[in-house]
Amino acid sequence: MELNLTAQNKQEELVLKYLQDNASETLADKINNGTPFEKDGKNLTNKKTLSDFMKYACDEAKSLVEKGATSACIDDQTVYGWAIHFFEEDSIVGTLYNDDGTEYKPVIKHVQNNTIKSKPQKPQNIQFSLFDDLNEQEVKDTETEQSSAVTENHSNMEKSEMQIERPSKSKSPNATFYDKYLVLQQQNPNSAIAYRLGDFYEILGENAV
Repeated sequence: MELNLTAQNKQEELVLKYLQDNASETLADKINNGTPFEKDGKNLTNKKTLSDFMKYACDEAKSLVEKGATSACIDDQTVYGWAIHFFEEDSIVGTLYNDDGTEYKPVIKHVQNNTIKSKPQKPQNIQFSLFDDLNEQEVKDTETEQSSAVTENHSNMEKSEMQIERPSKSKSPNATFYDKYLVLQQQNPNSAIAYRLGDFYEILGENAV
Protein backbone atom coordinates (compact mmCIF):
# COMPACT_ATOMS: atom_id res chain seq x y z
CA MET A 1 0.00 0.00 0.00
CA GLU A 2 1.34 3.39 -1.00
CA LEU A 3 1.80 5.78 1.93
CA ASN A 4 2.45 9.51 1.82
CA LEU A 5 5.59 9.27 3.95
CA THR A 6 9.22 10.14 3.21
CA ALA A 7 12.12 8.24 4.78
CA GLN A 8 15.30 10.23 5.39
CA ASN A 9 17.53 7.43 6.73
CA LYS A 10 17.81 3.66 6.89
CA GLN A 11 15.89 3.34 10.15
CA GLU A 12 12.96 5.30 8.75
CA GLU A 13 13.05 3.16 5.58
CA LEU A 14 12.61 0.00 7.67
CA VAL A 15 9.64 1.51 9.52
CA LEU A 16 8.09 2.75 6.25
CA LYS A 17 8.36 -0.72 4.67
CA TYR A 18 6.70 -2.31 7.70
CA LEU A 19 3.80 0.18 7.55
CA GLN A 20 3.34 -0.34 3.82
CA ASP A 21 3.11 -4.08 4.36
CA ASN A 22 0.88 -4.04 7.45
CA ALA A 23 -1.19 -0.83 7.53
CA SER A 24 -4.95 -1.14 7.20
CA GLU A 25 -6.99 1.08 4.89
CA THR A 26 -8.10 3.19 7.85
CA LEU A 27 -4.52 3.66 9.04
CA ALA A 28 -3.37 4.43 5.50
CA ASP A 29 -6.06 7.13 5.21
CA LYS A 30 -4.90 8.75 8.46
CA ILE A 31 -1.28 8.69 7.30
CA ASN A 32 -2.04 10.10 3.84
CA ASN A 33 -4.72 12.68 4.72
CA GLY A 34 -4.18 13.39 8.39
CA THR A 35 -6.86 13.63 11.09
CA PRO A 36 -8.99 16.56 12.27
CA PHE A 37 -7.56 18.33 15.30
CA GLU A 38 -8.83 21.34 17.23
CA LYS A 39 -6.51 23.74 19.00
CA ASP A 40 -6.88 27.32 20.21
CA GLY A 41 -10.44 27.32 18.85
CA LYS A 42 -9.27 26.47 15.33
CA ASN A 43 -9.99 23.40 13.20
CA LEU A 44 -6.66 22.03 12.05
CA THR A 45 -5.29 18.92 10.36
CA ASN A 46 -2.92 16.68 12.26
CA LYS A 47 -0.39 15.01 9.95
CA LYS A 48 2.43 12.79 11.13
CA THR A 49 5.79 12.08 9.54
CA LEU A 50 8.44 9.43 10.04
CA SER A 51 10.65 12.09 11.68
CA ASP A 52 7.86 12.73 14.20
CA PHE A 53 7.67 9.00 14.88
CA MET A 54 11.42 8.67 15.48
CA LYS A 55 11.20 11.36 18.18
CA TYR A 56 8.25 9.52 19.71
CA ALA A 57 10.16 6.21 19.63
CA CYS A 58 13.16 7.79 21.37
CA ASP A 59 10.92 9.06 24.18
CA GLU A 60 9.35 5.62 24.56
CA ALA A 61 12.78 3.98 24.69
CA LYS A 62 13.95 6.43 27.35
CA SER A 63 10.98 5.49 29.51
CA LEU A 64 12.15 1.85 29.43
CA VAL A 65 15.75 2.58 30.35
CA GLU A 66 16.66 1.40 33.83
CA LYS A 67 17.61 4.05 36.33
CA GLY A 68 21.28 4.93 35.95
CA ALA A 69 21.60 3.27 32.50
CA THR A 70 22.78 5.22 29.45
CA SER A 71 21.29 3.02 26.70
CA ALA A 72 18.48 0.55 25.98
CA CYS A 73 18.14 -2.34 23.54
CA ILE A 74 14.70 -2.39 21.84
CA ASP A 75 13.77 -5.22 19.46
CA ASP A 76 12.31 -4.48 16.01
CA GLN A 77 8.83 -5.80 16.76
CA THR A 78 8.48 -3.39 19.68
CA VAL A 79 9.51 -0.47 17.46
CA TYR A 80 7.05 -1.51 14.75
CA GLY A 81 4.30 -1.76 17.35
CA TRP A 82 5.08 1.78 18.44
CA ALA A 83 4.81 2.89 14.80
CA ILE A 84 1.31 1.43 14.39
CA HIS A 85 0.18 3.04 17.66
CA PHE A 86 1.76 6.40 16.80
CA PHE A 87 -0.03 6.79 13.47
CA GLU A 88 -3.35 5.33 14.68
CA GLU A 89 -3.73 7.34 17.91
CA ASP A 90 -5.46 10.67 17.16
CA SER A 91 -4.37 12.25 20.46
CA ILE A 92 -0.69 12.04 19.49
CA VAL A 93 0.21 15.30 17.77
CA GLY A 94 2.53 15.39 14.79
CA THR A 95 2.58 18.51 12.63
CA LEU A 96 -0.53 20.72 12.56
CA TYR A 97 -1.71 22.43 9.37
CA ASN A 98 -4.26 25.14 8.65
CA ASP A 99 -7.10 24.70 6.16
CA ASP A 100 -5.02 26.43 3.48
CA GLY A 101 -2.23 23.87 3.87
CA THR A 102 0.19 26.15 5.73
CA GLU A 103 1.80 24.94 8.92
CA TYR A 104 0.04 26.14 12.04
CA LYS A 105 1.98 28.43 14.34
CA PRO A 106 0.64 28.65 17.88
CA VAL A 107 -0.41 32.11 19.00
CA ILE A 108 1.88 33.52 21.67
CA LYS A 109 -0.23 35.24 24.26
CA HIS A 110 1.28 38.24 25.95
CA VAL A 111 0.70 38.05 29.67
CA GLN A 112 -0.35 41.40 31.02
CA ASN A 113 1.71 42.54 33.90
CA ASN A 114 -0.71 43.17 36.74
CA THR A 115 1.94 44.19 39.19
CA ILE A 116 0.57 46.87 41.46
CA LYS A 117 2.86 49.82 41.58
CA SER A 118 3.42 51.06 45.07
CA LYS A 119 2.58 54.66 45.75
CA PRO A 120 5.57 56.90 46.31
CA GLN A 121 6.10 57.50 49.97
CA LYS A 122 5.83 61.00 51.28
CA PRO A 123 9.16 62.47 52.33
CA GLN A 124 9.64 62.37 56.05
CA ASN A 125 10.22 65.54 57.98
CA ILE A 126 13.85 65.27 58.91
CA GLN A 127 15.39 67.72 61.34
CA PHE A 128 18.74 68.80 59.99
CA SER A 129 21.70 69.80 62.03
CA LEU A 130 23.92 72.78 61.33
CA PHE A 131 26.74 70.28 60.81
CA ASP A 132 24.97 68.65 57.80
CA ASP A 133 26.36 71.33 55.46
CA LEU A 134 29.92 71.09 56.79
CA ASN A 135 32.54 68.85 55.31
CA GLU A 136 34.77 66.64 57.44
CA GLN A 137 37.57 69.21 57.85
CA GLU A 138 35.12 71.96 58.80
CA VAL A 139 33.57 69.71 61.43
CA LYS A 140 37.01 68.99 62.92
CA ASP A 141 37.82 72.73 62.99
CA THR A 142 34.50 73.47 64.67
CA GLU A 143 35.08 70.79 67.30
CA THR A 144 38.57 72.21 67.99
CA GLU A 145 37.17 75.73 68.41
CA GLN A 146 34.47 74.47 70.77
CA SER A 147 37.06 72.55 72.82
CA SER A 148 39.27 75.66 73.08
CA ALA A 149 36.30 77.77 74.15
CA VAL A 150 35.36 75.28 76.87
CA THR A 151 38.95 75.22 78.17
CA GLU A 152 39.13 79.03 78.22
CA ASN A 153 35.80 79.32 80.03
CA HIS A 154 36.93 76.76 82.59
CA SER A 155 40.16 78.70 83.18
CA ASN A 156 38.26 81.98 83.59
CA MET A 157 35.94 80.34 86.09
CA GLU A 158 38.90 79.14 88.17
CA LYS A 159 40.40 82.64 88.16
CA SER A 160 37.07 84.12 89.19
CA GLU A 161 36.81 81.68 92.07
CA MET A 162 40.32 82.59 93.19
CA GLN A 163 39.50 86.31 93.11
CA ILE A 164 36.34 85.95 95.17
CA GLU A 165 37.08 86.72 98.78
CA ARG A 166 35.11 84.69 101.16
CA PRO A 167 33.84 86.69 104.11
CA SER A 168 36.06 85.97 107.09
CA LYS A 169 34.48 84.87 110.25
CA SER A 170 34.57 87.29 113.09
CA LYS A 171 37.45 86.70 115.41
CA SER A 172 35.03 87.03 118.24
CA PRO A 173 31.65 85.40 118.59
CA ASN A 174 30.40 88.65 120.16
CA ALA A 175 31.09 91.69 117.95
CA THR A 176 29.98 94.15 120.69
CA PHE A 177 32.30 92.61 123.26
CA TYR A 178 35.23 92.69 120.85
CA ASP A 179 34.56 96.33 119.92
CA LYS A 180 34.59 97.30 123.56
CA TYR A 181 37.87 95.42 124.00
CA LEU A 182 39.48 97.32 121.12
CA VAL A 183 38.32 100.65 122.53
CA LEU A 184 39.89 99.85 125.92
CA GLN A 185 43.12 98.67 124.25
CA GLN A 186 43.36 101.92 122.28
CA GLN A 187 42.79 103.91 125.44
CA ASN A 188 45.61 102.00 127.15
CA PRO A 189 48.20 101.36 124.46
CA ASN A 190 50.98 100.59 126.93
CA SER A 191 48.96 98.05 128.86
CA ALA A 192 47.75 94.55 128.09
CA ILE A 193 44.02 94.34 128.63
CA ALA A 194 42.80 90.97 129.97
CA TYR A 195 39.11 90.17 129.95
CA ARG A 196 37.58 87.55 132.19
CA LEU A 197 35.63 84.98 130.21
CA GLY A 198 34.17 82.40 132.52
CA ASP A 199 36.98 80.94 134.64
CA PHE A 200 39.75 82.37 132.41
CA TYR A 201 41.24 85.73 131.44
CA GLU A 202 41.67 86.31 127.71
CA ILE A 203 43.94 88.79 125.92
CA LEU A 204 42.69 89.52 122.41
CA GLY A 205 43.95 91.32 119.38
CA GLU A 206 47.62 92.08 118.71
CA ASN A 207 48.66 91.56 122.36
CA ALA A 208 47.49 87.96 122.38
CA VAL A 209 50.35 85.46 122.40
